[in-house]
Amino acid sequence: MRQHKHIPVIFLLGALLIWSMACQLIMSSPQNDVQSTCYSVSFLGFTNNEDGTSIWRYRVEELSCAQDLSNWMLELPACATVLDASPSPWEIVQPDPNFHLNGIKWQTGTGFQSGEFSVVLSGELTSGTVLVGVKGPDVAIFNTTGPVCDAGTVTPTATLDLTPSPSPEPTLIPPTAPPQPPASSGTILITDNGQTLTFTCNGNAVEVRGNANTITLLGSCSSITVKGNDNVIYWQSGSPVITNTGNKNTIIQR
Repeated sequence: MRQHKHIPVIFLLGALLIWSMACQLIMSSPQNDVQSTCYSVSFLGFTNNEDGTSIWRYRVEELSCAQDLSNWMLELPACATVLDASPSPWEIVQPDPNFHLNGIKWQTGTGFQSGEFSVVLSGELTSGTVLVGVKGPDVAIFNTTGPVCDAGTVTPTATLDLTPSPSPEPTLIPPTAPPQPPASSGTILITDNGQTLTFTCNGNAVEVRGNANTITLLGSCSSITVKGNDNVIYWQSGSPVITNTGNKNTIIQR
């Protein structure tokens, strides 16, 4: 009879042991996206301008758990064209080799703690959910508010008119020159490989780190620095300072 009295005690001790092991297992589970909690990317809003462009502003901060932020990027849709951005240096990436996203990337550098960033875009845009990436020692990607293509733009539908009408006189339309990429400020940093690219300089410095590209530089560039290999670079005007530290690059004016 005494042994039967100890049976409930044994079951109770076993239940406590299982509960303790479960708690330890839960507490030791890794946290998801730890790196993103150490950096804050805040959407400050956007402004639509009368010329059809828009300005999108963000604030990026290192939190107490963060290590030095190397760079961060904002995902941009295919309908958006970057006209300018601040601060420098920044670059257009399609895609970025670390984040595997298309958009704009800012280099922050050593000693960065916080700052405001803005980008000027053209295109039919509205606000929606986009991805941002931050890179310190590791890479983290998470959601924020940003520019997306405006699906609310309605194209008028055609109607069929069965009323006979006289044939119109032919009108000769003179050929127009193809549109050129808009000029931008800051350093134009090119990291793509095997691409055919065109940029418009407005006194910009140009740095080419990619390989096997064919690059046309319109306008006037202050300097052209080539660190990659097997690039063909055409510059239009001005007297840029040319530095070629790569191999098998061709840099000519035309």
